[in-house]
Amino acid sequence: MKFLIRTIFIGIVIFAISQFTNFIWVDDIKVAIFAAFLLALINAIIRPIVVIMTFPINLMTLGLFTFVINALMLLLVDILVPGISLSGLFNTLIVSIMISICSTIFSWMISD
Repeated sequence: MKFLIRTIFIGIVIFAISQFTNFIWVDDIKVAIFAAFLLALINAIIRPIVVIMTFPINLMTLGLFTFVINALMLLLVDILVPGISLSGLFNTLIVSIMISICSTIFSWMISD
């Protein structure tokens, strides 16, 4: 149940970011929630493999390369979902950080 609530929240966050910034464009809230679901799947399946493969770079940058990995996962969602458009890697990095901050705050709020 937490996964579903968290996914819907992230979908709402993606839609809100698209309404207030020019960094991401989303057709409607349904597309944003689907993108959040796909992002959760990608983060569960593909992201751990990428993190392991980029461990030396991540170690040299003291973990800051993780933000780039998050942005790349978001770019992958952009490629796979037809109703979303991201404008460049730097803007994707900013959107990724915004999503991470909102997700962290939400996790603190619903923690057991």
